[in-house]
Amino acid sequence: MSICGLFFMKKTFETSKKLLIELKNWISEGLKDQVESEILELVIIAVNEAIQNIYRYAYLKTAGKKIIISLEVNDENLIFKINDFGISCKDKTFLVKKRTPNEAGGMGVNIINKIASYFDVSPTSNGNITVISFDQKKLKTIDL
Repeated sequence: MSICGLFFMKKTFETSKKLLIELKNWISEGLKDQVESEILELVIIAVNEAIQNIYRYAYLKTAGKKIIISLEVNDENLIFKINDFGISCKDKTFLVKKRTPNEAGGMGVNIINKIASYFDVSPTSNGNITVISFDQKKLKTIDL
């Protein structure tokens, strides 16, 4: 299946034990007719990693915090914009630092960077905006 035209969806989530399941269901339902299932699974993996980082580092593992996620799909890309209202991310060195599997933390960023064509976290006046873009052609070549 290829993407036809433009598709957009947006939802507000709250941090909770069910968040990753709710996120997976939302992405799966929204994209089931838009992208191939293999691509969908890779996208879910990367977005879940980003959400887990927001929960750990921006919200310090606090439940009940708001996360707004929007998804734009065009002929070539899937673009997620994730707004959190937690601690601002002023040090962006974690985005490019390579970590080994036995190092504490950071493997999620490695996974996101392997899957996504673009990944950035920028502080705002009230939290952060995380942008993750996926190129469908690149996703078809990824072997985790």
